[in-house]
Amino acid sequence: MKNVLKAFGIIAVVALIGFSMVACDDPSSSGVPAPSGVSAYRSGNLRAYVSWNGVSGADYYQIYTSTSRDGTYYATSAHTYGTSAYVTFNYSGTYYFRVTAIRNGRESARSSSYDYAYIY
Repeated sequence: MKNVLKAFGIIAVVALIGFSMVACDDPSSSGVPAPSGVSAYRSGNLRAYVSWNGVSGADYYQIYTSTSRDGTYYATSAHTYGTSAYVTFNYSGTYYFRVTAIRNGRESARSSSYDYAYIY
């Protein structure tokens, strides 16, 4: 019984620490509002033009792409300092876009608005 309680205590501590780490890293608690009005369309060979409504005081923005609406989104390689950017792809397909704002080193949650474009 003593070993069971000891094991339970370790699991409880790990679970508590893990929860704390997730809560600290949650971008929605950064105090930075997410961009809105994301729009995207094909703009040349294997390229998309993405735009969004800016966030007051944002230092720059990060564009995220996915091959499905509810899939895993990956950051594009470059930050952009305006409210639009061109994104180049290696392969044709349908791509979904979400955007975050970064202010004073803190990143917002990804935009709830998104758009997609078929790139070829």
